Amino acid sequence: MLSHSFLGGCKLSDWIHILKENHFRIDASRFWQAFLISMETAVTSALSRFEPDPNLSESLQAMWSRPLLILGLPRSGTTYLQNLMASNPQLAFPTRLDCFNPHTFLARHQWGIDRLFSLAPLRSRGLDNVQVGWLTPEEDEFALTVLSSEGPWLGACFPERYQEYVEQSPLNPSWNGADRWKQALKVFTQKLTHRYGKPVVLKSPLHMMRIPDILSVFPDARFVTIFRNPLRQTQSILSVARKHVVWPSLQVTRREKAEYLEGNQRLLQRYFETRQQIPAENLIEIQYENLVASTFETLLQIHSQLGIPGVEDVLSATAQNRELSQYQTNSYPELTASEREQIREIYAPLYKARIYPEANGLDD
Repeated sequence: MLSHSFLGGCKLSDWIHILKENHFRIDASRFWQAFLISMETAVTSALSRFEPDPNLSESLQAMWSRPLLILGLPRSGTTYLQNLMASNPQLAFPTRLDCFNPHTFLARHQWGIDRLFSLAPLRSRGLDNVQVGWLTPEEDEFALTVLSSEGPWLGACFPERYQEYVEQSPLNPSWNGADRWKQALKVFTQKLTHRYGKPVVLKSPLHMMRIPDILSVFPDARFVTIFRNPLRQTQSILSVARKHVVWPSLQVTRREKAEYLEGNQRLLQRYFETRQQIPAENLIEIQYENLVASTFETLLQIHSQLGIPGVEDVLSATAQNRELSQYQTNSYPELTASEREQIREIYAPLYKARIYPEANGLDD
């Protein structure tokens, strides 16, 4: 509640387990944040006893069974697209309050804590100019990490063991946590549907590697995958890699630039290996550049192809929202010749699918 780390949404026992597996390695400059997380997890454990069961009626079950999932590599415009789709009043989205408190958000809403948190001003999330607050759309990955107590996002918190946490995912063929992750997805989305009474829009770049797991829970799920010019997407990724410490790290160890790029490559490979499992009528692939240049037309295409009602309200809300209608991308330093050469290999699946031409032709 006091800290902005999603780890505060863990139960105390889970937080202690995470600390133990990291040998309590918290850097001195992060002691205060770790203390706040510890206090929050104690509160979470107490409040979880009052969390209501998310019983769903038959009509709510039908809504729950057809979520909309936004896929895309990190820094490809997934947040922008989620914010656009969240303006559809016939869809619901998880807020930061929900995603940071998956064990207790129903009780917190019931007690009016959401109204208290709504008074907090929006602030830039640090990576870019996107304004975030406790009630703005958030990435469900945080909630699923908390509920399963494992996964790549813990590697962002404890970068000394980053590779070990990355292996707690479908990218590792011997990983045995799929059932635990699917149960977390089921529980969290049932609670969201119980709370909002609408189909839910989910967004996480890491879902690109989880298509078979998602479909096993939601056979009729709908997907929008957004791709971005590999040169521009890499520039954005490297701007994150250059930061001294990436939120919400509890260790000052920095991840290597190569780890970010390798992660993109593995996600793309997994996506193109499994995307054919999605029924054709439930998948649309778009380009970030088209979304920014022709926002209305792209939104119409998404709603029409996936059979999502409410597009008129989305277009109206987008036109009236200055932050959305006048959206501008950030500027980044130019890539070196060696970095451009790396892109050819990293984004090979994207070129093979002919979504973009070869890297050398992406200077615009």
